[in-house]
Amino acid sequence: MLGKTTTVMLSGMKGMITYIECDVADGLPGYYLVGYLAAQVREGKDRALAALKNSGVKLPAKKVTMNFTPAGIHKTGTGFDLPMAISIACGYGLLRTEKVNDIIMIGELSLNGKIEGVRGVLPMLLCAKQKGYRYVILPKENEKEASLVENMQILAVSSLQEVLSILGNADIDRAFREAKMEEELQKTQTYYIPDFAQIKGQALVKRACEVAASGRHNLLMVGPPGSGKTTIAKAMTGIMPPMTKEEQLEVTSLYSISGRLDTSYEWAVKRPFRMPHHKTTPKGLIGGGTPVQPGEISLANRGILFLDELPEFSPQTLEALRQPVEEGVVKIARAGGTYCFPADFTLVAAMNPCPCGFYPDFNRCRCTHSQIRRYLGKISGPFLDRMDMCVEVPEISYGDLKDADLETSADIAKRVKRAQDIQKKRFEKDGICFNGQMREPLISKYCSLDDALDAYMKKQFEQKKLSARTYHRVLKVARTIADMREHECIQRVDLAEALLYREEMLTWS
Repeated sequence: MLGKTTTVMLSGMKGMITYIECDVADGLPGYYLVGYLAAQVREGKDRALAALKNSGVKLPAKKVTMNFTPAGIHKTGTGFDLPMAISIACGYGLLRTEKVNDIIMIGELSLNGKIEGVRGVLPMLLCAKQKGYRYVILPKENEKEASLVENMQILAVSSLQEVLSILGNADIDRAFREAKMEEELQKTQTYYIPDFAQIKGQALVKRACEVAASGRHNLLMVGPPGSGKTTIAKAMTGIMPPMTKEEQLEVTSLYSISGRLDTSYEWAVKRPFRMPHHKTTPKGLIGGGTPVQPGEISLANRGILFLDELPEFSPQTLEALRQPVEEGVVKIARAGGTYCFPADFTLVAAMNPCPCGFYPDFNRCRCTHSQIRRYLGKISGPFLDRMDMCVEVPEISYGDLKDADLETSADIAKRVKRAQDIQKKRFEKDGICFNGQMREPLISKYCSLDDALDAYMKKQFEQKKLSARTYHRVLKVARTIADMREHECIQRVDLAEALLYREEMLTWS
């Protein structure tokens, strides 16, 4: 007899419908698995058989062949355990195959029959919904996550015996319920986001943060220890507009795949803020491993990736960022296939001006010129070229600490949203949303300069020996500043401010 069940496997962020066929026939007793399977999938056969036995199911000795299709795709993960067990039950005639044909099944089995949660349930269900499936059986542990996918009928179970009992009934539709987001999942996260009103002084830095958030530009902050660089970076997420529903699903899917969804982060409401340690390896930052997992740049998708103590990161780690910063995606090639993860983040970095941190205050700085050059030289020119803006973060004076009635993050966020609305309207037919995402020919189309401004820009380009990439990034920042001032075209004051944000990099170059 032939049994067949349906499940979903993940390849990066992409889901793929997979069928598990089980043929039970007379012959030399044994279990044979085919279909390009990873070790954890093959081991699932033993978990499924033990779970069936401990759930009160007796299976006669038969020749059992299990086929996983499509056969040419490498299958990994432990979510195949439950559909394997149900396929075996159908093959032995314990369940009717036609009753489970339209049901997606996901879950890992313990030997005692308990169904354990698995990673990546949210993107799996999104794939199943796209392919036309509406019913899904999954672990109780993943029920909240599954509730985020609308118009799906879900059945959350805790044991294999429970599944067998429900599928054995004549009317199984009543056991499913409509997926609906619970109220507690709609609450914002509890993690702390500083308010710009709490940051004393630093007017220029706050302005640079507003420009960076408005146009999705990369920002580098240079300043001594204790000047507030980390606090300012954390506060930036508070001035970025809320994510759309599609962005929330994308971010939550990434956290689901990486196993980081827990009671404090069930549903991505606020934009991610990731601050990896400077000892993070290239694999930890970009992604990889077995099975392939998203790295920090993907976990920062739609939010901010903050690299503190930038020169302390290894050169290999920083250079690995160059392609994702430009493309907004990261592609990890393996023998079993190429895995793609989104990496559409705003890069914010911070560093000291020298090893001790106090240059150019020679009363406290004891670094030699060669030490300073070596320290700054840890960051390559191509990497610096990909930073749209650089701003100095000076020490805070005693008078700044007494400032009151400072502008709040909510006030700045309103201006940021207004500037982004202008950009979204401009790019509605171009497939992008923000000035920071512009490429040629959009830069020439939307960042054109009149003759006087072109002559001014030519003079700056030659005097400061700008690269072509830097030239385009200056124009994109100038376009954002013009949007913030609601200028139809880039004006000299906009271009001058954009060039100001390159001065710090040009100085040490």
